[in-house]
Amino acid sequence: MAFGWGPYVPCRLVKQPQIIRLAQRRRWNEGSSAECGTHVRRGPLSAVLETWRSGDESASRTGPSNTTPAVAEPPQLDRVICKFGGSSLADADRLREVGKLVQLQKSLSRKAPVVVLSAMGPSTNELLAAGNSALREGIVDISSIRKRAYDACEELHLSRDQLVDPLLLHLDQLLLGIKFLKELSPRTQDYLVSFGERLSVRIFAAHLRENENVKAMYLDA
Repeated sequence: MAFGWGPYVPCRLVKQPQIIRLAQRRRWNEGSSAECGTHVRRGPLSAVLETWRSGDESASRTGPSNTTPAVAEPPQLDRVICKFGGSSLADADRLREVGKLVQLQKSLSRKAPVVVLSAMGPSTNELLAAGNSALREGIVDISSIRKRAYDACEELHLSRDQLVDPLLLHLDQLLLGIKFLKELSPRTQDYLVSFGERLSVRIFAAHLRENENVKAMYLDA
């Protein structure tokens, strides 16, 4: 699952040596290091890299050792932005796994993480198809989108009446407008696909509150 370690710095939730190798290999962020030929972020990750390089230099001066070198713990982050794609949110089981990752990241940071979610599974493609179907064929059908949302609510023991039904009703009305007005502008299409993300954040925030005992609230971007 992808996490954002500060702006524009993607990184998986992995152990420290792996974080260092990923940073060195992918050449992240601004600033350069002539010593190892990488681009190093001037922040917590940079401090970890400097610690790692210092350990390498000490080993080269003192020669091989039979003891395992101590690796300093990475500094605790203030707040982390966690971004999850659609395949990570495809159903209730995936949502539970994402909840565990958010819980873990919460324990590693000083502040609760900000979680950014895509639409569940193939919802975005289904919404685009529903818009085109309403425009060209006059057919309004969101059955697959409704079923996915309902299934997730049922398996996570969440009430769908107040959680997703109002949004699904609004989606139906939007598609009816597209059908009768014969209009699907880029602005309307953007608004149409936003229903996927808005459904996922509502369901996931409710899952955190009801099942994981995490204070969570959704915000529409």
